[in-house]
Amino acid sequence: MNKEAWLQERRTGIGGSDAPALMHASPYSTPLKVYLDKIGQAEERKESLDMAAGTHMEPLIAKLYEERTGFKGYCTYKIARHPMFPWILGHADWLNAERGAEFKFIGPKRSSEAVQHKDNCLPEHVVQCRHYMQVYDRPVWDLVQFRVTYHGCELVIVPIARDVQKEQELFEAERKFWCEHVIPLIPPPATSPEEQARLLQHLYPFPKADGVTLSWEDAAASMLVADLRAATRERALAEAHYLKIVNSIKAELKDATAAECAAGKVRWSKGRKNATGKTGARVFRATFAGEQETTE
Repeated sequence: MNKEAWLQERRTGIGGSDAPALMHASPYSTPLKVYLDKIGQAEERKESLDMAAGTHMEPLIAKLYEERTGFKGYCTYKIARHPMFPWILGHADWLNAERGAEFKFIGPKRSSEAVQHKDNCLPEHVVQCRHYMQVYDRPVWDLVQFRVTYHGCELVIVPIARDVQKEQELFEAERKFWCEHVIPLIPPPATSPEEQARLLQHLYPFPKADGVTLSWEDAAASMLVADLRAATRERALAEAHYLKIVNSIKAELKDATAAECAAGKVRWSKGRKNATGKTGARVFRATFAGEQETTE
């Protein structure tokens, strides 16, 4: 089966990599993104270097896993379906009669996150293993993590035991998603205003009634426009206040590059050179304690 045919078959059900998003356990995906993928309207996703490395590392991880545990099994290449619910799909990395295994190649940043969880693994990976257990009917699924840390590499194996209650919660989330959203073509709710904006652009990419102006007479619609007016004014005031604070900080920095305090760190770095060799404007950045960096 070629890659395009394999992707088409994946769209006929919910796979293990889809399950974490439906349980709101994925940092990369959401129910809406999975929905758009299933109906064939998702944005084309390019394979990252980490994803490519993980795929190429699977044979080595399988070899190390078998050597470490003494287990013998086989790698599967065919998509399996739940015997009772054919829209639940599985594509196991490794399988034998008693157990299955999921192989993960994890970089330093996510490795440091994994050790902070009580199960010594990332939540989205646990959900994926539970999904496969219900497809293949295995009592345990080993999460095999090849971790690249700042101190070297390590192989961490975490057995995930079958949990009927958690599996039922996962099944219900998947059933609701497939039967109440994918089949009737009803998008699930967006998880953020940004995602809602992308959904609206996807649903209504072009106006179908050019030149037509709607007459809104109901109170709810008028209230929305009034709220927009108020929010627009608040945003303008907030942006002006933000710029005033940034300028005050720059005045304190003068020709220094950075300053730090208990609340965070600010940087006013040298600008980058353009194609003509001219240096651009200095770049202001702020990092607040416990938060990610923001740029002017």
